[in-house]
Amino acid sequence: HGLFVDRSVVALPARAAEFMGITCLRSGIVAVYSLRAILGHPPADVPMRWLLLAGPFALAFERFDAFARIARSELAGVLAAGRGGHVAGTAMIAGERRSIISLRSIMQSVSTKV
Repeated sequence: HGLFVDRSVVALPARAAEFMGITCLRSGIVAVYSLRAILGHPPADVPMRWLLLAGPFALAFERFDAFARIARSELAGVLAAGRGGHVAGTAMIAGERRSIISLRSIMQSVSTKV
């Protein structure tokens, strides 16, 4: 796993709307998927500058606010129906309620589309 900024993505045609293309990271050439599209959001007006290497592929997103470690006891549950069922819960981080995204759920979803 790793977090990368300002990596170029070579666009390729695909059936999955979430698929953006490929890029080269330290593990080699990896497929890149739009986190925004996976979560059901409309396209952004700004470039997706950030890539999170999540196993065999990378997730692209436009903004990275911060990294935080939280205890499981600090998670509040949410309804699985929201955002394609990829939101595992919410937590208070720096005084703000934030959604916690399940990478396991996203990885399973992407692997079924490949």
